[in-house]
Parts: sequence; structure tokens; C-alpha cells
Amino acid sequence: MDNEKKIQSILKTVEGELKVWLQDEPMIKDPIEYEKRLLQMALRFGQNVMQEGNGKKPKDRNAKKKFLPYLEKFL
Repeated sequence: MDNEKKIQSILKTVEGELKVWLQDEPMIKDPIEYEKRLLQMALRFGQNVMQEGNGKKPKDRNAKKKFLPYLEKFL
């Protein structure tokens, strides 16, 4: 996958997440809930960039160390 395709894939996913956020954001009244959802969205953005930039997760258990598995526990 070349760089332009990676960029387009990431932007498409981020656009979808942002549309959902903009629809839900006015309905959130609790500031803690607002911050929690905002943080979750930011973590999903970061996870998406990591996955799209590095490709699919490897099957080799030693190669898993190259990824950031702690991002997955927040989502």
C-alpha cells in the first residue's frame, strides 16, 4: 500500500469518527462524560494511524512487541 492510499484510508476513518462526534457532542451535558468521550475518540484516532501506518498485526508472537497493545485496552 503506498503512502497516498494509507493517507486516504486514515482520513476516511477519521471523517466517520468526527461526524459521529459532532452529532453526539451537543447532547453531552456532563463534563466528565464529555472529556471521557473526547479522550476515547483521540485514542481511536491514534490507534487507527498506528494500524494503517504499520499494516496488519503480525501473527508471530515476537513481532507483536512492535505494536502498542496498551492502546487497545482503552477502546
